[in-house]
Amino acid sequence: MKAYLLSVGDEVLSGKVINTNAAYLASELEKCGISTAKGIVVGDDISIIQSIVYEFLASDATLLISTGGLGPTHDDCTKEAICEALGLKLVFNERASQDLFHYFWTVKEDCNAKQAYFPANSHIITNPIGSADGVIIEHLDKTIILLVGPSIEMQTLFQRDVKPYLHGKSTPPLLQDYWVMGESESYFENILVPLLKDFPDVQCNPYAGLGIIRYRLMAEPIHEAKYLKAKSLFEAALAPYIISQNQETIEELIVKLLGERHETVSCAESMTGGLIAQKLTSVPGASRVLHESYVVYSDAAKMKILGVSPQTLESYTAVSKEVAQEMAEGLYQVTKTPLTIAITGWAGPDGPAVGTGWIAIRYHEQRVLEAFHVHGNREMIRTKACNRLLYYAYVMMRKGVL
Repeated sequence: MKAYLLSVGDEVLSGKVINTNAAYLASELEKCGISTAKGIVVGDDISIIQSIVYEFLASDATLLISTGGLGPTHDDCTKEAICEALGLKLVFNERASQDLFHYFWTVKEDCNAKQAYFPANSHIITNPIGSADGVIIEHLDKTIILLVGPSIEMQTLFQRDVKPYLHGKSTPPLLQDYWVMGESESYFENILVPLLKDFPDVQCNPYAGLGIIRYRLMAEPIHEAKYLKAKSLFEAALAPYIISQNQETIEELIVKLLGERHETVSCAESMTGGLIAQKLTSVPGASRVLHESYVVYSDAAKMKILGVSPQTLESYTAVSKEVAQEMAEGLYQVTKTPLTIAITGWAGPDGPAVGTGWIAIRYHEQRVLEAFHVHGNREMIRTKACNRLLYYAYVMMRKGVL
C-alpha cells in the first residue's frame, strides 16, 4: 500500500514552521506496512491543493493524508479544496458541531462555524484538544484523511483514530526501533556492516540525532527467521549502547530509574545553562526526583554556591577536570542527593577549545570524571554535551561504571 503525504500551509512552505508532521506520519505509516510514495508541501492555495489531489487519484497510491488548513481562518482551505476536487459537497455535521460546542462551551456562529461542515457519510475524527476535527473520506477505491496541522493535535488524532482504522488494510513489517548512545554513527557502522552483510533482506537504517542515534531494524514477514537472527546479532553487538527499545528518551529513563529507587538528583550547570534541568523537568514525575539545580555560569557563582576553590579556578581555569570535580563534590555537600551531576565547557562560538569540556558525576560513593569533545554550532554543542552527561549518569546508575 502506498501513500501521499500532503502538508498544507504558507507557514510550512516558507519555513516559518518546521514540517515535523510529514516525518512523524511517514515513520508511523512504515510501522503499518504503508510506504510513502510522495511527500508534498504546498501553501494555502486551493488550485495547487486540488492539483495534488488529481495527481493522487491518477496514481497507484491508495491513501492520501493531509495535515493543516482545517481551522477557522480565511486561509484554511484544505477541506474545501480537497472536497471540491473529489466532487463532494460540504454539509453541516451535527457531531462536529457538538465538538465545537464542547470546545468553546458556546454555540459558534462566527468564522469557527465552518469547522462543522464535512462531506456526507464521512467519518469525523473528533479532536479532544483542539477546535478543528479531522475526517476520513472513502472515495471510490481510495482513502483521503484530513488531519489538523498542530503536531500535538495531529498525533493524538492519528494514534487514537487513524492508526486503528488503517490496521488490517496492509501487512505490517517486522520492525524494531533501538535508541543508541555512547559512540558515533561511524563507530556503530564499523560494527554493523560486517555483522549484517549476510542479511540482505533485513533493513538496518540509522537516524542520527544530537548525541543519540535511532536504528530501525525491519523486514517483511516472509523473512522472519533471518530477521530474528539479525535482531539477535544486533542486540548482542550493541548491548552496551542500547538505552531503549521503546522510544524512551535518556531523560525519561533517568527519571524513571530514580523514581523506582526513590532517589533524587541535583545539577550544577555551567556551559549548558539549565538545559539539563529543563530536559529532566520535561518528564512527568520529575518533581519527585529533581531536588535542586543551579546554573553556575560565572566563576563567582561556582565559588559562592558550590565552594569551588579560587585557587583551583586560577590554576586550571573554569573549564577543567579539577573544577568539574569540585563542582560535583560541592554540589553534594549542598544537596546530599544520591546523584549529583556537574558540567563545564566551551559552548562557543568563541573560545580556546569550542565543544570541549568536563563532566563530573557522583552516585553514592562512586565517581566518574569524563572529558568530552563534540562538534556543531552553539546549540548543537550544548545539546550533545547534555545528552552525553545524561547517558554517562544513566550507565553509571545501571552498571556502576562507564
